[in-house]
Amino acid sequence: MAFVILILFEVNGWALNKAGRLGVIISLLGYGVYFLSKENDLIPVATNLDIHDNRKLVITAFRTLGWDVLMNTKYVVTAGPNNKKWWRGAGQTVTALIAVDVVYLNVIHGGSRRGRSAFYYGSNQRKLKRALAAIKSAQQLQTKKA
Repeated sequence: MAFVILILFEVNGWALNKAGRLGVIISLLGYGVYFLSKENDLIPVATNLDIHDNRKLVITAFRTLGWDVLMNTKYVVTAGPNNKKWWRGAGQTVTALIAVDVVYLNVIHGGSRRGRSAFYYGSNQRKLKRALAAIKSAQQLQTKKA
């Protein structure tokens, strides 16, 4: 990424001295480190349900989105996109930690054999928003049934 920015500066004729180039590289490295430090943050979703109902709620929401449930234990549900492509190992994984009255969500990109990028241009946030909306929708349906 730093290399691309430096090339853009050169192509457009903007002069960057050695200190400017170093500044661009350090800024982008700092940006990457910041996103790596934030990727494990959990987003709490209040549900006011017990553990069993929270797990059912999360599984229903993930399946509504067309995601495969990869792991389903008492306290953890993990899902991923339902694509059977060769690059699936490098896709996003949604993890829900189940507790009483709350579900904690996180979306993270898996790496491939070549490694992975520190940030994904908002695709993790978009998937997290879809998961949050699906959970709230499933919760409303569950409330109407009760």
